[in-house]
Amino acid sequence: MKSFSKLLLTTLAFSFAVSCTVEEPHTGSYEVTSVKNLDGTLLEEAIFYLDGDSLGTFSIPHSIENLTIGSHTLNIRETALNTTLINSTFSVEPDVKITKDFVVKLGTIAISAINSETSEEIEDVNIYINNELISLKPPTTLLLLEGNYSVKLQKDEFVHWEENFTLAADEPINYAANLIPGFLTNALVEDFSNTSCIPCVEANIFLYEILDEDETDRLYGIKYAVSWPQVTDPFFQANTGDNASRYTYYQVLQAPTTYTNGNVSPNPLSKSDILNSINDKQSKVSPLGITVTSALTGSDLKVDANLKLVKSTTTDDWRLFFVMIETYEDFEEPPGSNGETFFRDVMRDMQPDGTGLPITFEIGVEQTHSYTFDTSNFDVDELECVVFVQSQSTKEILQVASTHRVNHN
Repeated sequence: MKSFSKLLLTTLAFSFAVSCTVEEPHTGSYEVTSVKNLDGTLLEEAIFYLDGDSLGTFSIPHSIENLTIGSHTLNIRETALNTTLINSTFSVEPDVKITKDFVVKLGTIAISAINSETSEEIEDVNIYINNELISLKPPTTLLLLEGNYSVKLQKDEFVHWEENFTLAADEPINYAANLIPGFLTNALVEDFSNTSCIPCVEANIFLYEILDEDETDRLYGIKYAVSWPQVTDPFFQANTGDNASRYTYYQVLQAPTTYTNGNVSPNPLSKSDILNSINDKQSKVSPLGITVTSALTGSDLKVDANLKLVKSTTTDDWRLFFVMIETYEDFEEPPGSNGETFFRDVMRDMQPDGTGLPITFEIGVEQTHSYTFDTSNFDVDELECVVFVQSQSTKEILQVASTHRVNHN
């Protein structure tokens, strides 16, 4: 009887153990062994998506394990622009490993960055494809789908390099981009006029149109007032000292008179002449970068200018100017005899004064200068501070920036 009971218990225990055993589900796997371009170039890494979900960026070959049984969709994208290269649907069977080689039709673009002055390769340069920053740095080679693209290389203290191109699978492109040390030169138009000057009306129309039509965000204007034909000009009377300092420095003898970046005087009654002078200045490379910031505390506007010279200049008699301008001023009645009621970019104050601050530069060393303006008599929303560096002898303005706009590389 005991033997029978023992046998029965053993049988029941075995049956219970068998009934409690959970069978592991069967899975499969899928390996991308290679992604090869038509020219034989192998794609080294790619972004993998499975059934719409990102798995991450992996080196190739890459295996996806523990796939559930059934149908799946694999999407493989290139890493530069996250563009789909392969979209494949496959079916997973139990305990079966699928291996797959893919062939794609891609164009090849090799990119390197060279210092135009030293001919040495530049490191840590940002690459933008179609204005999208990619993770790779030059020197590098990209495999992209055929089509039209733009490429831009950008690095601090170098002028950016940009090119448009059409990529074909059978026509590889090799760009050794020469980056120029420095900054794009911004343009400053200084205009001298008077509210009773008749020719100034037409000159102002041209200048305002140019400022309004500008799309570069690298154009600045300052309007100074002269004391003739009427000394009662309210803009002159509001700041006789700084206005007189500037027109005396330029030896202005008539109104209107216009200067572009200090050493070019276009015809103020010729819109095309002014535009040509602006375009010429903006096409140059400046060794100086200026960044301007401001902070308002009560009625005190503190302006900070950060300056950095990245290569030598032909002169060293530089002066630094901080100019607070009123961007828009509209009168109900004309303040002078020429009928004008609307004025823009009018100089209201200069720091340290109209003759500027003598400064020296050490190549590669940043320096910061600060001044505070009293804004209690103005609408703060209409104020802007323009900062520029000018040679005392040649009158060349090396660079200009403002609290609203900064240097563009």
